[in-house]
Amino acid sequence: MKGVKVDVFTQKVEFKRTKTTNLATGEVTYGAWNQAEGLWIAFDAPVYDNYETDTIKVNNKTVTPDTANETARIDYTAKRENLTEEKVVKRVINIYKDGQKVDQHVQSVTFKRTNIKNLATGEITYGEWDEPSKMLDDYRGPEFENYDSPSNRYVPRTAVSATTEDLEVNMYYTAKVATSIEQKTVVRTIQLHFPDGTFKKVTQQVTFKREVKTNLATGEKEYGAWDMDKNTLPEYKVDQVENYEPSQSVVEAVVVTPETAGNWTVDIYYNAKIATEVEQKIVLRRILMHFPDGTVKEVTQQVTFKREVKTNLATGEKEYGAWDMDKNTLPEYKVDQVENYEPSQSVVEAVVVTPETETLTVDIYYNAKTATEVEEKVALRQILLHLPDGTVKEVTQQVTFKREVKTNLATGEKEYGAWDIEEGTLPEYQVDQVENYEPSQSVAEAMVVTPETAGNWTVDIYYNAKTATEVEERVALRQILLHLPDGTVKEVTQQVMFKREIKTNLATGEKEYGAWDIEEGTLPEYQVEQVENYEPSQSVVEAMKVTPETAGNWTVDIYYNAKTTTRTEYYTAKRVISLVKDGKKVDEITQSVLFKREVTKNLATGEETFSDWSTDNDSWEAFVAPSFENYVANIPQLEAVKVDPNTKDTEVTINYTAATKEVQETRTVKRVINIYRDGKKVDEITQRVVFTRTNIVNLATGEITYGAWNEDQKHFAEYEVPEVYGYEPEEKIISAMAVDPEMQDTTANVNYKSIVTTEIEEKVVDRKIILNLPNGMTREHIQSVTFKREVYKNLATGEMTYGAWDIPQAMFEAYQVPGFSGYVASVKHIEALEVTADSESTTVVVDYYQQSKEEKDVFRIFNIQVIDGVLPRGKQQYTQKVTFTRDVYLDANGKVVGHGDWEQTELMFEDFEIPQREGYATFRSVIAGQKVTVDSADLESEITYVAHANDTETKEVKRKVTIILPNGSKHEEIQTVTFVRDKVTNQISGKTSYGNWLPATENSEFPEMVLPDIAGYKPSQTVDRLDVTSDMANIEVTVTYERDGDAGETTPDAPGNGEVTPDVPGNGEITPDAPDAGETTPDAPGNGEVTPDVPGNGETTPDAPNAGETTPDVPGNGEATPDIPDAGETTPDTPGNGEVTPDTPDAGETTPDVPGNGEAIPDTPDAGETMPDTPGDGEVTPDTPDAGETTPDTPENGETPSGTPEAGADSDSDDTDQSDLGMKPEIGPGQNSPSKMKNNGSGAKVPNMANSSADKATKNNAAAGTELPNLGDETIGLKGLGALLAAMACASLFMSATAKKRKN
Repeated sequence: MKGVKVDVFTQKVEFKRTKTTNLATGEVTYGAWNQAEGLWIAFDAPVYDNYETDTIKVNNKTVTPDTANETARIDYTAKRENLTEEKVVKRVINIYKDGQKVDQHVQSVTFKRTNIKNLATGEITYGEWDEPSKMLDDYRGPEFENYDSPSNRYVPRTAVSATTEDLEVNMYYTAKVATSIEQKTVVRTIQLHFPDGTFKKVTQQVTFKREVKTNLATGEKEYGAWDMDKNTLPEYKVDQVENYEPSQSVVEAVVVTPETAGNWTVDIYYNAKIATEVEQKIVLRRILMHFPDGTVKEVTQQVTFKREVKTNLATGEKEYGAWDMDKNTLPEYKVDQVENYEPSQSVVEAVVVTPETETLTVDIYYNAKTATEVEEKVALRQILLHLPDGTVKEVTQQVTFKREVKTNLATGEKEYGAWDIEEGTLPEYQVDQVENYEPSQSVAEAMVVTPETAGNWTVDIYYNAKTATEVEERVALRQILLHLPDGTVKEVTQQVMFKREIKTNLATGEKEYGAWDIEEGTLPEYQVEQVENYEPSQSVVEAMKVTPETAGNWTVDIYYNAKTTTRTEYYTAKRVISLVKDGKKVDEITQSVLFKREVTKNLATGEETFSDWSTDNDSWEAFVAPSFENYVANIPQLEAVKVDPNTKDTEVTINYTAATKEVQETRTVKRVINIYRDGKKVDEITQRVVFTRTNIVNLATGEITYGAWNEDQKHFAEYEVPEVYGYEPEEKIISAMAVDPEMQDTTANVNYKSIVTTEIEEKVVDRKIILNLPNGMTREHIQSVTFKREVYKNLATGEMTYGAWDIPQAMFEAYQVPGFSGYVASVKHIEALEVTADSESTTVVVDYYQQSKEEKDVFRIFNIQVIDGVLPRGKQQYTQKVTFTRDVYLDANGKVVGHGDWEQTELMFEDFEIPQREGYATFRSVIAGQKVTVDSADLESEITYVAHANDTETKEVKRKVTIILPNGSKHEEIQTVTFVRDKVTNQISGKTSYGNWLPATENSEFPEMVLPDIAGYKPSQTVDRLDVTSDMANIEVTVTYERDGDAGETTPDAPGNGEVTPDVPGNGEITPDAPDAGETTPDAPGNGEVTPDVPGNGETTPDAPNAGETTPDVPGNGEATPDIPDAGETTPDTPGNGEVTPDTPDAGETTPDVPGNGEAIPDTPDAGETMPDTPGDGEVTPDTPDAGETTPDTPENGETPSGTPEAGADSDSDDTDQSDLGMKPEIGPGQNSPSKMKNNGSGAKVPNMANSSADKATKNNAAAGTELPNLGDETIGLKGLGALLAAMACASLFMSATAKKRKN
C-alpha cells in the first residue's frame, strides 16, 4: 500500500447565495451566503488488514465561503512477522544384492534461519542460515560371502550446505560366477537295404556347445547361446540300383538344434518298377443340316473314354483299369434357324453313350413358311378447341379401311384383297359455346373420304373474351377535433378526391386500370383556436400532401391544459458519533442524509400538490471506529441505518481502553560434541535444550509482567558413539547431563584411530590353443602361470599399498601345430611368448581347410529379332562366355570358409560378327569386343533383322441418292465402289511406295437407279449409270416429285396419304428393284439370309463353320491330346473350342486345307464368319499367343488388317525396330508390356488393343490372343513352324475374304 493511493474520502460544506443578472446591462448582483461558516468534522483513519499508520485521525476544522479546498494524506505501512525455517539435508545409502535392495542407511543434518514475512503482500525476506555448512559422516558398506564388493563401498565424509539437494548413493553387490562348457550331439544313421540282401550303413553327426555360468551365491545357472555354426546334417543321395526304385532317392539335409539331440535311423528299401499308360476310345455323332440353298452343314460331337493300363516291366503282364465314365453324354444341340424356313426338328436331344456305342448320324431338312396380315388405312380429323382456361379439348373423327395381304415369306411376293368399304364420311361438328367468349367458327363441316384420299387433318378453334367499363373514386379525409376546456368538441373536416376509369374482362375478371385524374393533392395547414389561461396540445396542424396510393382517413385530437408554478422543499436527518478515550471526548463525527420534494401550485384554484421525497443516499453509512495506538474501542463498528423524512436525529458514544500483548520468550542451552579422526576434527554434533515462558506487555505504558519458565530442569541425552568402518573410537559413550535455564553452553570430544589389514593377491595369465580338427572334434592345449604379491589396505581411507610380485616374468613355450593329410592348417607354428603380471590371457584358434577351385562365368548374350513385315518371329540367341577362377577353402562339412584371390583381374569378349541374311538388313555388322571383370553382370544386347513390309490400302467412292416422295417421306440409297492399291514400306529407311489404285471388284460403276413410278407425279431428275474412278469425290443426289397436271386433283391411280401402289413403295416400303437401306432385293439376300454362293452375315457356307463352331483339321486353344476329343466336343475333323483335332499334322507336314501366304480361298465367308480349316471365333491356332496377348499383324474381328491404320491413326506407319540402338517398341493402351509379349521383339507398332481385355479375348476377340511360336526356341521343331504358317494364312485369308466380298 506504500506510495499507492487506495481510497479517497471527501468532506464537503455547501454554501449558497442568489445571483441576479441584468439582462439589459449584463451586471451581476450577489445576495448573502446562506450560512457564514461550516465544519469539516474530524476523520478517523480507516483500518486495513495487515497495515498500520501513524496518522490516527484528521481533526475538525471550521470553514467559510472563502476557505480553499484542502487534501489530507494518510500513509500506511505493512505489518511484519518473524518465521523460523528448518532445512534437513539427507544422504541415503542403498545396499543392493544382484539388483535387489536389501538395506538402507540414512544420514542427515539440519539447518535453521529466521525469515521476515510481509503480512500485507505475503512476501518473505530470508535471513542467513545458522551455519554455512555441516558434515555428513563417512560410511563403509558391509561385506557378503560369494559377492564382489562395489567400487563405491566406502563413502567419504562430505560437507553440505542448506542449498545442497538430498544425496543418494547406491552400492551394488554382484554374485561371483563360475564358467563351464556344455555339449550335445545329434547322430543320424542311414541304412540301405539292397535287393540282393546286402546292407550299407552311413553315419552323420553334429555337436553343439554352449557356455554355462553358475552364480556361486544362489547356485542359479545362466546358459549361453548354443554354437550354431555347424547345425546341419548334410543331404545324402541314395545309391541307385538298375531296374529298382529306392523308397526315397534323397535323404534331405536337416537343420538340427540342441533340442533335437539324440540318435535316429533312416531305412531305404528298393522296389521293382511299373510302367503305366492310358487307353482311349472315341464315340461320334454327325448332325447334317440340309439348308434350303442345297448346302449341307455338318456338326460332329464326340465323347472320349479313357482307362489306365499298368504293365509289369519284368513279366510284361497288363492290368486294365475301369473306363472313365465322367463324360459319357453327347450334348443337346440346337439346330440352326434359317429365316422363313422350318427345320424338321429344332433340337437334337442329348444321348448317353458307352465305349461300345457305334457312330450316330442325324439328318435335318428345312421347309419354307408363309404369312397373312391385314392392311389398314385410317382417315383421321382432329378438332382442337383451345378453351379460354388454357386447356385444349380434342374431338377425333375417323374412318378405317381394311384389306387382306398374303406374303410368301420365301419369295417376298404379296397378294392384295379388296377394301372392305369404298367411301366414308367424317360428320359435321357443332362447336361448344363458352359464356362471355366468342369461338373463331361455330361449325366444322362434314367431309367425304376414300382409301385413296385417306389422311390426317386438324381444325383449330379459338375463343375471344368480352369486357365492361366503370369509374373508381378515392377520398383522402382528415378530421381535426378541438376538445375545449368546457367539455365541448369542435370538428373541422378537410378532404381531397381522386378518380380513374377501370375496364373489366367479364370472362376472366381481370381489370385494366386507367390513370388518376390528379396525381397529388394537399390537406391545408390549420391554426388551432386559442382559449384564455389554457395551453392547447399543439398550436398548428401542418399541411399534408396526399396521393391516390396514400389516400385514407386521419384524426387529429387537440386538448387544453391549465397553467401551474413549482418550488422545492428540503429535510435533513443526522447521526452524531462521539469518541471518548479514558473518559475524555476526543472527537465527534456527524452523518447527514438530505431529502427533497417538488411542490406544484395550480394558479387557477390555489391548490398545492406534493411529489414523493427523493434523496441521493437514504442511509447513514456503516461506521468503523478509528484506531488509537494501544487502545481498544468498546464499539468496533456501527452498522448502516436506513432513514426517511420521519427519522429523528441520533447520538452515539464510543469509549476506548488501553490494550495489552502476550510475548513468548525462548532460552536455548547447547552442548557441542567434537568428532576427531587420527587427531583431526572432522565433524561436530550439537545437542540443544529449549526453555520457554509467556510475558504480558502493556502496550500503552510499555510495562512488562514476566511469567514462569515452562520447566525448571531438562537433560542433554546420552550420546552413543557410532562405529565407523576402518576406525576404532577411544570413547564409546558421552554421558547424559542435567540442564537448567540459567546454565551456559558446554562441549565434549570423541577420538577415532584408523585400522590397516593385509591380504594376498593372485593373477593367472594363460594362453589357450584351440584346434578345430578335420573330423569335427575340438582339442584344447592350455599354457598357464600364476603371479602372487601382498596388499596392505587402510580400511579407513581405502588406500592400498602393494608389495612386489613373487616372480618378475615367465615364458610360454613354442607350440608346433599338428598336421593332417589332405588338409591345410590356418596357423602352422605358434611362437614362444614372454609374459609378466601385466600381461592379458590370450586365445589362438587353429582351423583345418580342404582346398578346391571356384569358377565364375560371365556371358554376353545377343537376342536376334526378325521382323518380316507381317509377323515378328521369336527370339534366337547367340552366346559368348569367359571364365574366372580362384582357390576356395572348405571345412570338414564342405562349407566355404575362405577364398583366395581371383587368378584373372579382367577378361575380354571377342568381336562378334553379325551373320547376314538374304533379303534382310541390320543396323550394324559387327559388335565390338568388351572387357569385363569378375564383378560384371551378364551383358545383353539385341540384333534386329528388318524386311520390307507389304500391305494394301483401300479407298471408297460413294453416291448417296435421296428420294423425297409426294407424301414427304424420304428414302435413301448409297452406292459404293471400292479401290485397292499396294503399299510397300522399307522398315529401315521408313520410306513407303504405293501401287496404282485398282477396283476391288469387277464392277467400277454406279448402276442406273430405277425411280418409283407414282401416278400423277414425275421425278425432278433421273439417276443414270456412272463410271467411277479413284480420283472422284463422293456424290449426293436428291430426287423430288412434282405434280404432273392440275394441283389438287387426284387420278384414279394416285394413292392416298400413307397408301402404297403395287409398283410404287410408300413410306417405309420397298420396290422390287430399289431396296431400302438395310433391306434386301430378291436377288441380293439380306443381312442374315443365305445366297447359294455367298453366305450372309452370321450364316455358314458348306466349308465355313459359324462363329463359335470348329473347323476341321485345326486344333483349338491350348489343347493337348491329339486324336482324342473330349465328350460333347466336335468331330475328329472339326474340333470344338479349346480342343485338338485328331488329324493335326506332324512336324514337317502341311495341312491340305490351309492356303499358303497370298493364296485365295473359294467361297470366302462374310465378316464375322469363319473360314474353312481355320479356327472359328474364339478358337486358337497351335502355339499362338495366350488370350490378352497381341499379334501385331493379325486383326481382330472388326479391326483393321496389319498395315491398315486404325481410325484416327497416321496411315504412314513406318515404325522400325530400334532395339539394338537402345530404343523401346511402342505399346498401345491396354496391351501387354514388351517383357510379357512372347513375340513382340520387333519395334513394329502393335494394333491398339484397348478393347481386348482378358475376358473378351476368350471368345470374340480370341484372334487377338493368338500366340505365335518362338522361332528362336530350340524346342519348337517343324511342327511349330507349320502352326506358324497356319497363323500367317489367317492374315492372307482375311484380305482375300474382304476382296471376294467386294466382288460378290
